[in-house]
Amino acid sequence: MNFTTAITIIVLAIVATTGIEARTVRGSTTHINRLSNPTSAQGERQLMMSNSMKSKSPPKKSPPKKSHHHHPKPKPDVDDSKYTLYFANSCDSDVSVTVENRSEIITQNSCHVFNKGKQYKDSITYKESGGAESGGEAFCQNIGSSNNNKCGLMGMEENACVITIDVCDPKPTSNQQCGRDCSSNYECSNDGGVWDKGQPWCGLCNTNKGRCEPNYENCTNDSDCNGDTNLAVCGPHKYCVGK
Repeated sequence: MNFTTAITIIVLAIVATTGIEARTVRGSTTHINRLSNPTSAQGERQLMMSNSMKSKSPPKKSPPKKSHHHHPKPKPDVDDSKYTLYFANSCDSDVSVTVENRSEIITQNSCHVFNKGKQYKDSITYKESGGAESGGEAFCQNIGSSNNNKCGLMGMEENACVITIDVCDPKPTSNQQCGRDCSSNYECSNDGGVWDKGQPWCGLCNTNKGRCEPNYENCTNDSDCNGDTNLAVCGPHKYCVGK
């Protein structure tokens, strides 16, 4: 074995253990190249792929846009068991009305919302002062909207309850019994007392005012008016009036 062959054998042994490739070319010149380690190369490729995947992070989702639509608040339910109270006065004089200790003046020939539109239950008990009646009781559920045309106000509430004041004191004239001067009941009932047509018997003297005032006598038919149907009849409001 010559020297060159021995060197070649040594080189091949080194290649087998260190991964160096030896290639013999002409002129006995040996070029030595380092082989790439397959295991190391595979790890490098996996590392590069991992870094590439990390660099490509998934796009962030945009937060949902807030809606700019304003939804209207639901209206509160109207309590159908309560009513807005109105009084319609068709008399030629002012009348004071009292409901639950609240009194207001309803001017002549006018309609007025009572107590600034306070809500009242179905049954209304009221008192009158200055009219022909002392008061009464009304049921708004029964009245409904039947009297709204007697009020005629613009923008009336849907739950309006209109109570009418239409039984009025007669206007005094020189030729009628009601409203004439007096100082006692005698001057109204006996001293020339007469029945005014369509008016109640004015046989009472209001000494504070010095005037004969009506005396309302309830009736259901003409015979209830003192049995004197020649002078009085039962009127439309169920009290006796002059014939």
